[in-house]
Amino acid sequence: MDTLLKWKIVAIALAVVVLGLGTLMTIMYLGGSDSGSSAAPAAPLFSREELSALADTDKAFVAVNQVVSPAVVQVETVIKYSDTSYHEFGGDMFEEFFGESPFDDFFGGSPFEHPGGDIDEYYTQAMGSGVIVSDEGYILTNNHVVADAEEITVHLSDGRSLPAVVIGADAGTDLAVIQVEADELPVATLGNSDSLFVGDWVVAIGSPFGLESTVTAGIVSALGRDNMHLADYEEFIQTDAAINPGNSGGALSNLAGEVVGINTAIATQTGSYMGVGFAIPINLARNIMEQLIETGTVTRGWLGVTLQDVTPELAEALELPDGTAGVLIGEVLPDTPADDAGFKAGDLITALDDEAMDDASKLRNKVAAARPGESLTLTVLRHGKLHELSFTVGERPAELTRSGGSPSHNHAPQQATTRGITVETLTGDLAAQLGYDGTDGVVVTEVERNSTAAQAGLYVGMIILSVGDEDVRSPAEFAELVGDTDEALLLYAWNSGGRIFLALPPE
Repeated sequence: MDTLLKWKIVAIALAVVVLGLGTLMTIMYLGGSDSGSSAAPAAPLFSREELSALADTDKAFVAVNQVVSPAVVQVETVIKYSDTSYHEFGGDMFEEFFGESPFDDFFGGSPFEHPGGDIDEYYTQAMGSGVIVSDEGYILTNNHVVADAEEITVHLSDGRSLPAVVIGADAGTDLAVIQVEADELPVATLGNSDSLFVGDWVVAIGSPFGLESTVTAGIVSALGRDNMHLADYEEFIQTDAAINPGNSGGALSNLAGEVVGINTAIATQTGSYMGVGFAIPINLARNIMEQLIETGTVTRGWLGVTLQDVTPELAEALELPDGTAGVLIGEVLPDTPADDAGFKAGDLITALDDEAMDDASKLRNKVAAARPGESLTLTVLRHGKLHELSFTVGERPAELTRSGGSPSHNHAPQQATTRGITVETLTGDLAAQLGYDGTDGVVVTEVERNSTAAQAGLYVGMIILSVGDEDVRSPAEFAELVGDTDEALLLYAWNSGGRIFLALPPE
């Protein structure tokens, strides 16, 4: 066989292989199974116009970066600790941020000894982020980024590094305002966080791990997250945009280039991004920021009550009509706006100025955001009837004090055990020791594990004031009132946070 013939055979074989592969690829792409089919190729999933629109989506992220990133800065701090405070937590001052808790702030750093060799002083350099909100040099960030900082340096996107001072900070929301002196500062546009919907695109911009001007994208995963135990006033935006240590205080932006949140914390088991991040809504942050810039402090509205959510068990114990939603008043403090307006413990708040209310944290935040002297109206359900009560918003005091009822007697303690709870006489000495001086009731001294009492939230040290409508003044009275009923019982109790209602399920 001559050489020419050999090359012709090889060429034919290659052509067959290529043709076969092409056919196979066509079958795989179209999802067909019959190589002999003569059907026409499947129609494309998208038209050219639709593909062009999809391609334009990524340009939105590019535009957001170009508009917002210049106004996002890196905040570097230096904090000094004494030898005692450094070793207080086993040599790791940042265990609270990267320890056992699944919720971590984005404020990292490594302690180091004083450069001069003073072994009694330790320092840490840490990185966070901030957002320039004014051409006067005001920068909005997190309180935990600058708290206790001896030195603050702000690194701008144009390469400038400037010293900063704290104008004011608010631990209640974990927000702070710092200021630099500079000209031609890029200023962020603040949006409206109330216009956000779950599923909206958002972009997180900050300095994770010290990497300046890092941009990540995701969606709004949830709104109004509270009970995260990250701050006193919480209504976080939850997002899956990748944020990590160092993002704290940075911007969460919508696709219009408006800042809608201040990144604050993540839920994590590793100390880094796991898909769940939290940002403070800019509407909440704006109110705090304006007060800090104006006065350096924050004034909060106050009603003078303790509030709690209504669980299905509580609704049953309270005998609420099916579908009734609201926020329960656990305690009305004396000489407060609530006391003056006639609110009572056990009132169920259903609306604030015609806005339905079914979340205690939301209501608390609404009142706190109101200005002292402002008039608000609450709709309450009391004994099956709706009432509208107006009150003048007061100013929340720095420290709250509670007074009990008539003084406790110093009679010999007695005990009673029923329904998984052991209670003891609340003597005057014991009341003073537990911080409940000036009240009557019985103190919980033991709660059986996995009992209905434990499920209801009772714990050792809590004071039980009443069962249903009956006051409790002795363990014997408590045992008689609780008994062996097969119905849920309404308990009125006092813990370190104030008076609350609890539903004790049947055995």
